[in-house]
Amino acid sequence: MNTSSAGIRPSSKKRWIVVLSVLFLLLVVGVLFFSKILLWGKNQRDAIVSSISSISNSNSSGGGGGGGANFGVVVREDLVQKVTISGVIQPKRKTVIVAPYDGYVGKLLVKIGDKVRSAQPLLTIDPTLIGNKETVYPLLAPFAGTVVQIRKSEGEFVKQSDPTNYIMRIDDLGRPYILADVPEIDRARLKLGQAALIRVTGLSVGGTSEGDGSDNGSYNGKISELALAPNEKDSGGGERGGASYTVKIDILDANSKIMPGMSAISDVIIQKKDNVLTLRHEYIQKGEVVENKKNKSKENAYFVVMPNGSKRSIKLGMQNDDGAEIVEGLTEGEKVRIVDFSNQELINMD
Repeated sequence: MNTSSAGIRPSSKKRWIVVLSVLFLLLVVGVLFFSKILLWGKNQRDAIVSSISSISNSNSSGGGGGGGANFGVVVREDLVQKVTISGVIQPKRKTVIVAPYDGYVGKLLVKIGDKVRSAQPLLTIDPTLIGNKETVYPLLAPFAGTVVQIRKSEGEFVKQSDPTNYIMRIDDLGRPYILADVPEIDRARLKLGQAALIRVTGLSVGGTSEGDGSDNGSYNGKISELALAPNEKDSGGGERGGASYTVKIDILDANSKIMPGMSAISDVIIQKKDNVLTLRHEYIQKGEVVENKKNKSKENAYFVVMPNGSKRSIKLGMQNDDGAEIVEGLTEGEKVRIVDFSNQELINMD
């Protein structure tokens, strides 16, 4: 029994040594693996922090004509005040041809695109499709123009004097104009004769294949009519909280590309100053209300923050949607900080 007992113990020790060795090896591998993961995460975090820091430094250092992301530069340029109006192009004159009595379209004597003279025959209307021995007189053009629509075919029935079911339309395309409705807040700024820069939407994208006139859909215009009363539908309060008024803008350099019904955007020039010092609004801050010593009226004081953090009072002149004229306080080329609304110290003057 002693011999048998002595033979088992060495084998048991070897198994324990193998097990412990494997566990130790697994522990070492695990430590190394998790160390690699931690090191990789640290490197990624450092890279992100470095990238953010680089972007921040780039923005704060500025550079280029704009003075950097956080700085604006006083520049000399033309300043324009304008009112933007959206409208639709109308022909000088237009008319629709309707049947004088119930009947059928007999003979169409013109086609779309034909230029017609005043009193030129356009079509005939037959009272019946069965052989009619009565003399049928053609309908005549009321004025010289262009056939822009034909909505009926020969032999088609038409009702007497039905403007919603007309046969054809004739337009005088000689002097098209824009008809638009403007809110009362803009109507108060408009005057007869004011110049307008017109962009015809359908012609400003890609242009057309024709070679005459403007290639980019831009034209010159002038206000020729201004309504003195609001539109009926808006008299009780319309768009933007008020009434709207109709405005007519003549297109001064129209060409054959312009067609009735096209959409157009007109920038009416209200006021313009050439070659003045300007600064964009995002760099100008409003201070306290002060009294104007000349006329005793109350007005806002304005200031800017210089690159070194100091504040400087400025006086503004004409303004538009983008910026303002600098009358006093800054010179051409000076840089100022962008408005920082998170820093309350910069909101009001000391």
